[in-house]
Amino acid sequence: FKLIDRDARTATVFERADAAAPVGEFVPTRIDEIDIDANAAGATRLSYQVSGGKAFLETAIADPPSITCNGSWSTIERGCSALKYVYADVPTGVPGLRKRLTGIKLRTYAPELVGNSNATCDTSGPTDKMCEIAVASYAYDSAGRLYQAWDPRLPTLKTTYAYSSGTVPGSPFV
Repeated sequence: FKLIDRDARTATVFERADAAAPVGEFVPTRIDEIDIDANAAGATRLSYQVSGGKAFLETAIADPPSITCNGSWSTIERGCSALKYVYADVPTGVPGLRKRLTGIKLRTYAPELVGNSNATCDTSGPTDKMCEIAVASYAYDSAGRLYQAWDPRLPTLKTTYAYSSGTVPGSPFV
């Protein structure tokens, strides 16, 4: 079921924890940030995936001022753009701090990228020439700290980070 909080401008989706869960036992699985007029042109919709009791930004779909982009990451059409945030579990040495952002993908209309090895493009139907392009990648060290950040389209240009032995994951950079 979906719980909508118009004051906080969110919609929280609840689903059964698993098939064996008692009837009526639900957990939040997704949080969508909603515009009060979510169908208005120029709105941005954010979706969060809930994992381990924490919300992780999953997608951001931006409508240009003159278009309403209905649909999801895989169904938006020409004129619309979206970002998808990719996460993975990495060892951190700190309980509860395992999930890390490992990449960001852009989905947009890009006919010039059809057939390009750096993009995955639809080639028919209403999403024809809508392409997914990896635009950011992140790597972490064995303690779960950001180690490298780069644009996958320019893989030889990586920013590398180093930490002193006392730096703990989750603490601010100094």
